[in-house]
Amino acid sequence: MNLDKNKSTSTPLISVIMPVFNSEKYLVQAIESILYQTYFHFEFIILDDGSVDRSLDIIQSYADKDDRINVVVNKKNLGLGQSLNKGLTLAKGEFIARMDADDISFPHRLQKQLSFLLAHPEIMILGGNQVVIDPDGDQVSHLSFSNQPSVLRWNMLLGNGLIVSHPSVMIRRDFLLSIGGYSDLRAAQDFELWSRLFEKDFLPIHNLQDPILYYREHDQTITTANKSLQEETAVKIRKQNIEGLLGHPIADDVIRSYRHTGLHYENIKEYISTWLEIFQKFTYRFKLTNVDTAPIREELAQRISNYTYLNPFKPVLKGRISFWHMIQSLPLSLSLAVLKQKKKFLRRGLH
Repeated sequence: MNLDKNKSTSTPLISVIMPVFNSEKYLVQAIESILYQTYFHFEFIILDDGSVDRSLDIIQSYADKDDRINVVVNKKNLGLGQSLNKGLTLAKGEFIARMDADDISFPHRLQKQLSFLLAHPEIMILGGNQVVIDPDGDQVSHLSFSNQPSVLRWNMLLGNGLIVSHPSVMIRRDFLLSIGGYSDLRAAQDFELWSRLFEKDFLPIHNLQDPILYYREHDQTITTANKSLQEETAVKIRKQNIEGLLGHPIADDVIRSYRHTGLHYENIKEYISTWLEIFQKFTYRFKLTNVDTAPIREELAQRISNYTYLNPFKPVLKGRISFWHMIQSLPLSLSLAVLKQKKKFLRRGLH
């Protein structure tokens, strides 16, 4: 490998921040995907967060060849949030680009994101779509993120949580500092950060519809290893926004039952009623049109259909309610959407 050292002494426009913890297996690909970007005027802040494998040696070998790299060593493991804040205090760039030590950025990633943000000063947070790869680097799937503000906000409340891909994000540094930087949470730091923007009348988030990152799934992926902690932290964050919207407390299972429809909940009728209340208050709060809420209504219908059955002569089923009983409390458009979902199940031999 032959890397020429970058001798530029001017202030970089972009600061790439990458925390590293025991990532020796994929680290070379992650580092090189940044160093060989089509846009090269950046600083690369790599924080070794107490690794006990060869990660620091690998990082230092690249730093010796490219002076865009600033190596920071945490004597003990601080976690992602504290490491990111540490990198943020050192960053000189106007824009902060995130990177994870097991992912691979597309060569044009930084150039595309910078060009968009310079042309759209109203956008503060910019993500992009990604290609999901397995441990060997083979493509598994594609992951797309919406640009519809109503959908992004709903995903902060009950929806799928897909707001911005954290490893692919570029954020205006001053804006990130103005909202307090990252929390010290050990999980769901990104979801917590995006959710702080829920109440803003203008949501300053955008996602490039082209893929800009290969996101690697493997046994040591943070979202896999800490799945339970991620989920419970996200429930608390969602609950805070929902209760602020409704003006009264809700049970945690209102959120869990919406997110995990394969389980049985004794109070599911009550929870569905709360979903509808959330949807109505949400629509009113942000003055949403039918076009704005169309994908949300479809999602609601799918969730409700999972807890209902059509046969009016069937006895009560545990954790489910009769559609014909539920229809009394549903708006007509949502009733029709639920019925459409149930017909899909029937065609597949389900009930």
